[in-house]
Amino acid sequence: MSNFAINLLKSKMNILFVFKEMQDINLGAMYLSSALKRRGHRVEAVPADIMFLKKRLKGAGPVVLAYSTIAFYADFYLDFNKQIKKEFSVFSIFGGAYPTAMPDMVQEDGVDAVCLGEGEDAFVELADNLEAGRDYSHIKNLWVKTGDHVEKNDVRPLVEDLDIIPFPDRELFWQRSPFYYDRLNMITSRGCAYACPYCFNNTLSRIYGERRYRRRSVENVLQEILSVLSRQEVRFILFHDDIFVLRPTWLEEFAREYPRRIGIPFSCYVRIDLITNEIASYLKKAGCHSVCFGIESGDDKIRNGIFRRNMKREDIVSASRLLKQYGIRMRTTNILGIP
Repeated sequence: MSNFAINLLKSKMNILFVFKEMQDINLGAMYLSSALKRRGHRVEAVPADIMFLKKRLKGAGPVVLAYSTIAFYADFYLDFNKQIKKEFSVFSIFGGAYPTAMPDMVQEDGVDAVCLGEGEDAFVELADNLEAGRDYSHIKNLWVKTGDHVEKNDVRPLVEDLDIIPFPDRELFWQRSPFYYDRLNMITSRGCAYACPYCFNNTLSRIYGERRYRRRSVENVLQEILSVLSRQEVRFILFHDDIFVLRPTWLEEFAREYPRRIGIPFSCYVRIDLITNEIASYLKKAGCHSVCFGIESGDDKIRNGIFRRNMKREDIVSASRLLKQYGIRMRTTNILGIP
């Protein structure tokens, strides 16, 4: 029996999400935290500071270290985790975009498990099994390393009804991020209906299949906002959906209810080729301050031939003029240094 397993028999488990940038709100971790706390597990966000974490781990009992990472931070977290594991018997799990795309990172020293895709149910099952001393090697969505063997489990089906998922645990970053003073970050959907070749959504398509886009009800979204407004002042909301305007009927209802019950200016992401007069009018009615969309390249051949965006320069310009007519500000994303 490992030292970690022995410790589990002695006391309750602590789950620590480790972040290099504590000021950046991580919605994925907040959703996981809500699911874990609902099951009675203790969850905390901590900075990726070696000295801080060493003090935090002394006498803490059994601990799970959780890292949510993109490619940019993966090497940093792997090295950080190795340093901690040299001194402490903790269970380390990696999740997020990079581990989902590169699950073989479970072979790295110090990594005990990797979570692929959406992890609420998988992480709760892992925490439950660890705390009860049960086998955790066959949990769907997880690749688990036991000795020299890696158990590569399949993913479970996506949750179709997003309304049943608890609201993200905003206390995880409470007063740690300056964004919390007057700004609210949230998401109303999961997945994307498009397949741009440079985007992480292609990885999700390979894992889950084509049907991966789901959306919360307007009422569920409003209830989350109202729950936050009952505790803090919010002056601006950022919706992080890949494409906020993907379903016009949803947007029509949102444009009717949101200004009446919330009325806070917001920003969102759109696809510029989906902007019609109807869509722009809904955004204006709802109180949209600004939108962000990808042009990626000013050259039609690169944008459409390489990036497969399937949108002409004239269409981008005409849709942008339409947004400007409605007084909606615009930001664009672009990719430089194409090979």
